Amino acid sequence: MSTKNFGGWQQKSGVHPERVPDDLYPSPPEATECLLKHVRFNGAIWECASGLGHISRVFLEAGYEVVSTDLRAAEYEYGEAGDFLASTETRAPNIVTNPPYKLMREFWRKAFTLPGVETVSFLVPVPSLSQVGVQKLFDEFGAPDQILVPVPHLKIYMGRERGTQTSLFAHCWVHWNLKEEKRSSSEFRLVNWRKPQEPKTPKAKKKGSGAAP
Repeated sequence: MSTKNFGGWQQKSGVHPERVPDDLYPSPPEATECLLKHVRFNGAIWECASGLGHISRVFLEAGYEVVSTDLRAAEYEYGEAGDFLASTETRAPNIVTNPPYKLMREFWRKAFTLPGVETVSFLVPVPSLSQVGVQKLFDEFGAPDQILVPVPHLKIYMGRERGTQTSLFAHCWVHWNLKEEKRSSSEFRLVNWRKPQEPKTPKAKKKGSGAAP
């Protein structure tokens, strides 16, 4: 089976169809719930590529104030219309998003250079961290404080409906606290996002089912 290259990694043809316009790959709720279990945020959240609102809704349910913006907010019928890459002011001190893959590095650079940003958390494919351009960003702005890899890997789907699954590779949260000094290394953690299952109650043996004396 032949392979195709989608934004820097190889996928088998017949498994991964062509990319969705504008990289609309909604984040499953368990992804954001996993982030909230391991990172504390002070103040409001800016979801700057909010899409259909999957990340924003989890933060809202957790009691956070959330500013949701997207270039195609009117089309997606969620949040405010806004071009993050053209922004000159910070809408909230904590930026949390699943950025369009094709603009991932541009989103990172904008988040790092906007005034008043305190933390940045991006959900990205694990293979993207090895890209030369990403490594240059890490050299310039410092390594992330935390890299959280949810396991088992998240099921991320294409477009508006939960149809074709595209998560043939692991994703991770990459988190920076920009108030701290520039780092040269990161804390790397595999985190189980599944809720613990209650132990099963053993079935009672039926009377007379034991062996005859």
